[in-house]
Amino acid sequence: MKDANFVIQGIYYNLDFAKSFLEVKKILNNVKVAINARFIINNNITIPFPESLPYCICFPRVTCEYTYRELYRRYPELMYNIARACAIADYRQLCNELNILSETNLMTEAYYTDGNTRSHLLNLDKPMYAVMDELKAEIINPRQVVHNFGCTAICSLLEKNFVTFCGLL
Repeated sequence: MKDANFVIQGIYYNLDFAKSFLEVKKILNNVKVAINARFIINNNITIPFPESLPYCICFPRVTCEYTYRELYRRYPELMYNIARACAIADYRQLCNELNILSETNLMTEAYYTDGNTRSHLLNLDKPMYAVMDELKAEIINPRQVVHNFGCTAICSLLEKNFVTFCGLL
């Protein structure tokens, strides 16, 4: 499995490397997720493995707002993943349109990000919810929480902990 982690990291950083796996018959689910993420990051939402939607769609870089908007239209279940990317990229208008709950991990990401979206997401008057499970890299049923900041792998620290954040260990 350790070798797969290196392959996955290569996929996240290199589109041609990701495309080289499209002809392979049997691929690990984590590799499919990484390929899909790489396609999204390259503004291509015709993702090859729609059954393996990625959790991390904002690393190693964010993509254009149109791509995230179209991704939401096709895959509304990625709403919180897209909201996180909006917080990082400062796409406030799209973030508003998503009409999401005040989520602890998004607030943590917004706290460490400069821009207009930060003030929008850091609304401490609203009840706080946990929707994104960073340790399992998945979206969970919303539950109200009392603390403001979650266990979040913020993008500014992601370079050092890439494999863990993407749910690959």
